[in-house]
Formats: sequence, C-alpha cells, structure tokens
Amino acid sequence: MIPLDWRATFPEQLFPKLAGRIELSPIDKDVSRLTVSGRYQPPLGKVGRRLDETLMKGVAETTVRELAESIAKRIGISVMAQRTNEALKLARY
Repeated sequence: MIPLDWRATFPEQLFPKLAGRIELSPIDKDVSRLTVSGRYQPPLGKVGRRLDETLMKGVAETTVRELAESIAKRIGISVMAQRTNEALKLARY
C-alpha cells in the first residue's frame, strides 16, 4: 500500500485535497489487481458540494481512473522489459 496525497498547485483553495492509497495485489502468477482509492471534501461549503454533485465528482472519478490507467501501463511496460531482458539472457546461453 502506498499512501496518496493529491492537491492542486494553484489555486489550491478552489480544489479539494484527495487522501487515498494505491495498492497492488497478486491474483495469480501472471495477474495483479491495481486499486487506486481516495476521499476528498469539496471546498467552498454548500456551493462546492453542489458543484461536486453536478460536475466535479465525475471529473474526480475520471482523473483517478486516468491515474490508475497510467500506473498500470507503466507497470506493464516495466514487466515486459524485464521479461524481454530475461529472455535475451537465456538466448545467449
């Protein structure tokens, strides 16, 4: 488990701070599950909660989904590179 603390760089007071975690769990020898989860409190009181209900919640979900996809892609590339290197080492002998 890796803790996740995500906040806007500017203007920070207009965006929520997300606190969450990233987990990678083995399913079997060739499959793992990547989970990105988090919680946030919309800023700006009632106005912020209304905006979150109508628009920003969807934006937040899309952003976290894209983060998870990016992490998964990087892990996949790393695994493929490692397997390729191992295969090349075996081919030399």
